[in-house]
Amino acid sequence: MQVRTAAEIGLMIRASRREQGLTQAALAGRAQVSPRWLIGIEAGKEAAELGLVLRVLAALGLRLELSPRQARSKAQGKAQGKAQGKAKPKPGQPLPAAEPAPPLPSMQAVLRRFGGGEA
Repeated sequence: MQVRTAAEIGLMIRASRREQGLTQAALAGRAQVSPRWLIGIEAGKEAAELGLVLRVLAALGLRLELSPRQARSKAQGKAQGKAQGKAKPKPGQPLPAAEPAPPLPSMQAVLRRFGGGEA
């Protein structure tokens, strides 16, 4: 899953805690953090000690994985576009059909389901 903000991490922690039937106090005890700190993280607090976040994730049976973004140079993009027939249309020619939108990432479902309220 791709996470871009502290708020998304907080929502994932809250969702996982609820799915496991844990209260904030129970998870805080399991992860050895204060309940107040956990409430802040679930609310999307920007500043948090990474070690504590990792302890909470471990207590929930979650892990953090990092991967590089797949960056393309402009030359690679142009070459790939031409290879796929995406050259600029000439005046008077119809525009190519738009590609279908990709499916929503699972983070969107989590935001819809657990986006508001506490415990």
